[in-house]
Amino acid sequence: MAAKLTGKTTPVMDATQAAAIGGYSAELGSFDRKALDGMEIGKAGAGLDSSVFPAVVPSGTKLGHTREGIPVYASLGDNQASFLGSVPDPEHTMLLNIGTGSQLSAFVPNLTQAPKGMEARPYPGGGVLMVGAALSGGKSYALLERFFQEVIEAYTGKTLDASEVYAWMERILVEAPEQEQGLTVRPWFLGTRSNPNVRGSIEHISLDNFRPASLTHAFLKGMLEELKPYAIKLQQLQAAAYDRLVGSGNALRSNPVLRAKAETIFGMPLRLSASPEEAAVGAALCAAVGSGRIENFRQAGRFVGELKAD
Repeated sequence: MAAKLTGKTTPVMDATQAAAIGGYSAELGSFDRKALDGMEIGKAGAGLDSSVFPAVVPSGTKLGHTREGIPVYASLGDNQASFLGSVPDPEHTMLLNIGTGSQLSAFVPNLTQAPKGMEARPYPGGGVLMVGAALSGGKSYALLERFFQEVIEAYTGKTLDASEVYAWMERILVEAPEQEQGLTVRPWFLGTRSNPNVRGSIEHISLDNFRPASLTHAFLKGMLEELKPYAIKLQQLQAAAYDRLVGSGNALRSNPVLRAKAETIFGMPLRLSASPEEAAVGAALCAAVGSGRIENFRQAGRFVGELKAD
């Protein structure tokens, strides 16, 4: 896309995009072309033509101009762009994103081995973004909404908009302070990254707690608890403690009960990113660094705002 906009014939990309393709070496700072070609002596390669893989340039590199003279900069991976556009203090903050999916991300200044179940992704300007992601994420809450939708339709013959059902679910959450009442939901409805064959479950059902409100509370808690082990691993990884939690994604923005549960489960105050389009803000900040408007990527957080969770 950048080559098309700038009229270039040779595309390039930064490390955040290159790592997402595969075959990228963080140690080399480029694609491992020997491994891709299969040219290393005594080693089997992928048997690919490495010449089709673009050159890797630093994040924020200016690639040229459009015909109208607008400067074009190398794009960022969406996860890195969202983090850059959400987090004012990267070295002490975890980013919790819950939308259709869910993930927990944190910046680590020095390249280290990723904890089991997590992924180390290049971060613009150096360092890595450690990411732990759930497969179902926000889809779990959508699954419960669909179940309630079908029950309502079967009983009344009426089909409600999803927004109406979600509004009802949020109302019963607020009206039921007893919360899960012992119910436990394992939201592994698409499996997990370590075990794709495992499936979700609802446990500890009793005669007293199998109720819509308790089930809804338990689904939200289960979604967050699936990500909590990543937070523990990140705290163990860093010498400087993470003591702030920034939230992004439509699920967190629209559900105050989910935000309150996140603060309790992660043991940190939660603030929402000020912009609902975090990745777009991150892309703009990347261009600002590339243009020299912002000194470096570490300084970009000064231009990011937060909202109180309540």
